[in-house]
Amino acid sequence: MSASSSTSISIVRPYREGDEIGIDALLKACFPRYRGFEYWKWIHKNNPVGFSGDKGDIWVADANGKIVGYYGRIRYKVKFFGRDAFATQGTQIATHPDFRRQGIALKIFASVFAPHIFKQIGFSFGYPNHASYLV
Repeated sequence: MSASSSTSISIVRPYREGDEIGIDALLKACFPRYRGFEYWKWIHKNNPVGFSGDKGDIWVADANGKIVGYYGRIRYKVKFFGRDAFATQGTQIATHPDFRRQGIALKIFASVFAPHIFKQIGFSFGYPNHASYLV
């Protein structure tokens, strides 16, 4: 399947239990130095603050049952202007090579940072890599 195919994203949605298999396959396809599922599970599912993937910290793009886009954040407890709050750190964004240049990352970000999702977070931050700056 190529980016010019007529296949479109059927849904951008928060993580659901069972998405791990598709997320793992996508990250393997996108990142040659991907650390593997055990690392993904360690930073997300075993987070000391708790797992919040289904609450908007992990989003996927789903095309006919195949996960073709992903964005994951890690949640932290922080003091924010003198009060307890949550912060998130963006960890990875990925689009399957066959689905690139279709605006998937933008669609995911529009969902992640929608006011009703983002209001539970004090702030979010990330560390972009060189590819993040390429247009």
